[in-house]
Amino acid sequence: MDRLIKAGDTLSRIAMNNGTSVRTLMKMNPQITDANHIVAGKTLHLPGDSDGFDDLPNRSAKGARTDGAGGSSSGSDDTYTPAAAKKGGKSGPVRDDDGREFPTSEDGTPLYRQGDKAWGSRTLGHDDSLASAGCAMTATAMAISKISGKVINPGELDKYLDTHNGYSGDGLKWDVAANAAKLGAKQMPWSLGNVNKQIDAGRPVVVGVNYKAGNGGGGNGTDHWITITGRGKQNGKPVYYANDPATGKQITLGVDGNRLRGGPKDYKTTGLLWTFSGGNPKSNKPEQTADAGGTGGTKSSKGPDGSSPVKGNNNLSGFSSNKYDNIINEMSKKYKVPARLIKAVIQAESSFNPNATSSAGAKGLMQLMPATAQGLGVKDRSDPRQSIEGGTKYLSQMLKRYKGNERLALAAYNAGPGNVKDHVPQNGRTPAYVKKIMDWYNGAGPAAA
Repeated sequence: MDRLIKAGDTLSRIAMNNGTSVRTLMKMNPQITDANHIVAGKTLHLPGDSDGFDDLPNRSAKGARTDGAGGSSSGSDDTYTPAAAKKGGKSGPVRDDDGREFPTSEDGTPLYRQGDKAWGSRTLGHDDSLASAGCAMTATAMAISKISGKVINPGELDKYLDTHNGYSGDGLKWDVAANAAKLGAKQMPWSLGNVNKQIDAGRPVVVGVNYKAGNGGGGNGTDHWITITGRGKQNGKPVYYANDPATGKQITLGVDGNRLRGGPKDYKTTGLLWTFSGGNPKSNKPEQTADAGGTGGTKSSKGPDGSSPVKGNNNLSGFSSNKYDNIINEMSKKYKVPARLIKAVIQAESSFNPNATSSAGAKGLMQLMPATAQGLGVKDRSDPRQSIEGGTKYLSQMLKRYKGNERLALAAYNAGPGNVKDHVPQNGRTPAYVKKIMDWYNGAGPAAA
């Protein structure tokens, strides 16, 4: 927002009355070169509530630092107390022990607004106010509240950070913030697969976005942070849901290549991604499968050919080739083996090279040995279709043998069923083989890493 400078105004008084700092005001008004000299009648740009979206709330009396609900500390024993569920909604508000209710997004993540009058005027680190620059911290408060099951609002988190060396200048120390909820924090490489793996497990993630053209924001152009909470589909296209600290509301982002885009200011993710470990969150189920760039669940309806869906993960994204996807899907339905498991085995065995041959004599996309291929009815191991059908049929046999245990079935595929009983052999290459394929099956896949 803008303010007209009046006679007798000083920059320090304006900063104090608007919950910000002289340093911030000078950054936002480069025409001011001397903090002790401002000109009456000129326009001064003030930091708006929530990174410039709304007006900043009035500072609390005597500059007091409020802690959250009702202006008093809610204490460390806050826990989720669900209020009555919203009619037609999936999740109702949560209530802290002071009685204040916070609305939630569809997955149950509380919605906090960084400019809330209860905490917006708190000083963030050394200079900036929470309302003007507290998006990262507010986004983190939302994420760790959901994952830990404790109501930790931005005022409380800021108080914790102040007493635990949680800022570097005005920058957030992510590990310290996570520790407020007894969680861990880790910066992950950006991929939609990494995002999906976290949010599908009920773990919101905090991501950087850019919306100010040419502003030269922080890392990768980041000038705002949001909390991604879930995903689904709208009009047949994958979408992601996020809680926006700027407005305290849920927004929807679309997929733009390997990034996300949308929201009130046309946010574009910048590639910065923070995840949180620990806690015991309730998992989310994507509304539909085959979203871009990551894992999915089973389809809830029949396929185009009228066949019943195969249980398990049938998302084929994230691998180094899509050349044989049609055959993989066909054999998946024929032998009731998850399509993603078949594709992960092909990636591990041959990297999609139909002529691959091992020193032991295995050959083809799924590296069948001569005797095994013969028993499966495969005449040409280098033929992609025959190899995929033979390998899938063998996987099906191993899954039945081990009562659906994918890890044991993979161990038997690699080491032979005679070497596998009730656990994965812990010698040779088999443990690493099983882990690699299961990581791809449950995660983003090698191409998205």
